[in-house]
Amino acid sequence: MMARYRDGETKHLAYLDDYAFLSWAYLELYETSSDLRYLQKAINLTEEMEQLFWDSQAGGFFFSGNDGEKMIAPDKEITEGAMPSGNSVAGFVYAKLQKLTGETKYGDRLYEMYQLFHEDITRMPSSAPTLLKSLLIMEYPGKEVVLLGMKNDPQRKMFLEQLQKQYLPNTVILTAENHLEFKGIAEFASEYPQKDEKTTIYICEDFMCQQPTTKVDEAIRTILNES
Repeated sequence: MMARYRDGETKHLAYLDDYAFLSWAYLELYETSSDLRYLQKAINLTEEMEQLFWDSQAGGFFFSGNDGEKMIAPDKEITEGAMPSGNSVAGFVYAKLQKLTGETKYGDRLYEMYQLFHEDITRMPSSAPTLLKSLLIMEYPGKEVVLLGMKNDPQRKMFLEQLQKQYLPNTVILTAENHLEFKGIAEFASEYPQKDEKTTIYICEDFMCQQPTTKVDEAIRTILNES
């Protein structure tokens, strides 16, 4: 990626913040639209970000990529100001991808970041709230919900509309018309087929899933921990 486009001119290689924030934007677009293309874009961009900025020796991300000018003292920032730092946002993206895809490699990278920045965070937790938010996602109980159904199915629409009205920071929803659409994106979800050609819901915790249900109201109550 490039950092600037102005008056027909593209200039400057993109920095860590550009990659991290755009990956985050793709995840937000996925959660809003349930369009798996955005989740795939987030995965692809995060992999590219890691190739360009990850410090393979100490962990964490440098601000400038290895494809740019070599710096005498590479910058690696965690402290947040008016905007979150690139490392903090990258950590949050890792946490979300871990929950959405079930790939442990994202969690492994995230814990490397915790170890690297542990002293800074312990001394002043308020300096990196976005990174701490990723810790909450990883450590607190949550649910992975797999939703299968045709886009125009009223049951699928109702299910998504009801959950989107709630604040569920530790619940992620994977949505497709066919379970095979999850191949290469969230492999664990690709193993769960639709039931009786009806909108089908799997509710999982730590990627261990209950029996599927086609009862949307019952599934919503379970997710919200209502009896």
